[in-house]
Amino acid sequence: MTLMRRSEVLERLAVALIVVCAAGALWYFSQVISAGTTDGKIGVEETLRKAASAESSGNLSLAVNLYRKAIEEKPTLCDPKAPDFLGEEFEEKVDAWVKEFRARGMKEAYRDASYIYRKLHGGCG
Repeated sequence: MTLMRRSEVLERLAVALIVVCAAGALWYFSQVISAGTTDGKIGVEETLRKAASAESSGNLSLAVNLYRKAIEEKPTLCDPKAPDFLGEEFEEKVDAWVKEFRARGMKEAYRDASYIYRKLHGGCG
């Protein structure tokens, strides 16, 4: 292989590496954009949508866990003065969930519901 041929091979390898890196970066940012966030977490709105879906399908332990995650990420969801407050109807549901999960011995769901209850009633979580 001549000196000229080696440099051509190296150039082609460099171009191929750049193309592969660019493709990986495009894929990553397409995932970030579709998730609506840049830190790998799904957005609060998506979390709330999934929580409502789990709740309507009867999977209350998953729903409460997702509501907790959304509230941890955006505490104003529990602030009655905030425009994104989840509402009095949500407060009533949380009250019922705390009682139900405690009575049924559902420890994880009870912890999540209790956390939300405390946040809704001015506690620190």
